[in-house]
Amino acid sequence: MADIITGPTIPIPETDYLSYVFNGPYDEKKAWPSTEPILVSTEESDPSYTINDIKDFVKRLGCGLHHIGARRKRVMLYGEANIHFFLALLGVMAAGSACAVIPPSSVHHIAFYLRQMEAEFILCGPNDIPRARDAAHQVGIPPEHIFVVDRSASDIGSTNEQKVRHWSWLLNIPGGSEYVWPRLGEESKEAEAILLCTSGTTGNPKLAVRTHHNLIANVESLLYNRSRHLKDSKDIFCAFKFYGAGFITHAMLLPLKARSRTIFMPKFDLHIWLRAVLQFRPTLLMIPKHVLNELMMYKDEDKPDLSSVKFVVTGAATISSTLRKAWAEKYGHPLFSVLGMTELGFVTGEEFDVPLTSDTVGKLLPNVQAKIVDSNGQSLKPGQQGELWYLYPGIMKCYCNEPEKTALTVTEDGWLKSGDICSVDKEGYLYVVGRYKDMFKLNGSDISGAQIEGGLILHPDVKEASVVPVTLPGEEEPAPYGFIVKKPGSNLTVDEFVQWMAQELTANMKLYGGVSFINALPLSTSGNSKTDQQALKQMAQEAVDSR
Repeated sequence: MADIITGPTIPIPETDYLSYVFNGPYDEKKAWPSTEPILVSTEESDPSYTINDIKDFVKRLGCGLHHIGARRKRVMLYGEANIHFFLALLGVMAAGSACAVIPPSSVHHIAFYLRQMEAEFILCGPNDIPRARDAAHQVGIPPEHIFVVDRSASDIGSTNEQKVRHWSWLLNIPGGSEYVWPRLGEESKEAEAILLCTSGTTGNPKLAVRTHHNLIANVESLLYNRSRHLKDSKDIFCAFKFYGAGFITHAMLLPLKARSRTIFMPKFDLHIWLRAVLQFRPTLLMIPKHVLNELMMYKDEDKPDLSSVKFVVTGAATISSTLRKAWAEKYGHPLFSVLGMTELGFVTGEEFDVPLTSDTVGKLLPNVQAKIVDSNGQSLKPGQQGELWYLYPGIMKCYCNEPEKTALTVTEDGWLKSGDICSVDKEGYLYVVGRYKDMFKLNGSDISGAQIEGGLILHPDVKEASVVPVTLPGEEEPAPYGFIVKKPGSNLTVDEFVQWMAQELTANMKLYGGVSFINALPLSTSGNSKTDQQALKQMAQEAVDSR
């Protein structure tokens, strides 16, 4: 047990997520006024909502879904997100149902998810009706079980010709404002709330089933940690996509309980985002690594005004102390990298006492236990590298209808295998080395793709880098193949870059599999703002095989 590290212990309310949120804010002194909107949009024509508005919409939608028989069923929320996707997700919970949040996908993938989750109802965006309808037909869901959630709360008639119904039909069922959603106690630990797509680096993405208790546990841990450091952080602007755990946790579930204002942006555009920062003056930004890199490209005299921001959080990819220090010097506030997974939410939070020279992702949040293990599952000592395992009330119930894959990820005694190679120091700070499946054995030593990437971005013309494994002819061990995104205006050639690697990097950091320049790193279709490693692996292997 001495090798298990733990965060503080705090109580977790045993209730449903909606009762947890609407029964009162986490801290009344830090809450946004109840008469002021806490859900706003960068789209000027979008509505905005106070906490009481949100509660009324959620009750009405829950009533409508309950009326058509959705209780204890799974509902898919699919397509291009708009501001009403917030209300739709919560409304599904209010019906006593579980909501699967699915990003824009092909008909084939939508049908796959519908079968996987055994869904009976679909809520979709207005541009996604044809794909939703075709996929529903493939799995036997009738058109009357498809509802369009758009930027209007009233039907303007555009859905009639599509032979599906507008979500206002559900909102207008009599008695909606008096509807009482199903209250939960101990059963909240088993009651499904949301299903989220994993990153799907191998084959089809899995659906992680998160319970009401899972969500509450994670929000309580995050708010406890944040409340120790911040006195007046009252709003968040998240640049992650709606569909991933990063956005849903930090820009929806958490601010609702905190009564913080959340700023929604339907589709990310850097220039619109920067204008919105000036308009709303947010105190907290959550930004994917690729956006951080864009913002670091600005010259000091041209840099955007982020003076309202108290700190920035990123996830989905580790960041170096070099980037943290450069960010603080350029923009005047700290940048934190936090650790999490779709399967359990977030397990570390912002650590304001950590020096900028540290590469740590922080200490464990309350109620999280972790250990570093070797390939046999045996615990390792501080300073040793191994796979990080978690024990936490936020851990998912299962992968939806995939017991074998669940058993491979969660042990019989409840430990979740993260797949991250990490180490922990004697003070309990965690450090991410890389992904277990992306480790390379080069020149007698083990090195991760992330470590190699850290060397590649030292070149002054390199903006981003990603390293993936490839199989070379006649070799059994995978070799690293690199994809490089050059900085704007760079004339760097592949030959020049290879020559630079030979001169500047150690032998175990070289790209023995090969290297390609690419305009931009592809992002995962699961919506978590991670690099699409599967697509890069396929591209790299095709390049190797065609030599």
